[in-house]
Amino acid sequence: MIHEKFSTPELSNSLEDYIEAVRNIELEKGCATVGEIAEALNVKKPSASLAMKQLKERGLVEYTQYSPIVLTREGRYYADRVISCHTMVKEFLITVLKMEENAPMKWPVALNIS
Repeated sequence: MIHEKFSTPELSNSLEDYIEAVRNIELEKGCATVGEIAEALNVKKPSASLAMKQLKERGLVEYTQYSPIVLTREGRYYADRVISCHTMVKEFLITVLKMEENAPMKWPVALNIS
């Protein structure tokens, strides 16, 4: 459980990337499109569309095909949590492990993930 009010199951790393992308685009533009999400994550539109359907099933986004995408209240909470965690990891890698900020491809190796 991520919050007393929200009992959203944990998301895969991939879906966390999608919800983070939606949040970042939403903060910049007010809403997101499948095309913008696909571009931000360097994936094909059908992959982004499928991810939006999965996030909708979990109640994290409001999504209808060909319509703008916005996060639900729960989705915003979850996305902000993901962004916060990613920021803490990034700061740790840069500050403690002295990794270069522009070397994200090395980060999964440092964290022993792929």
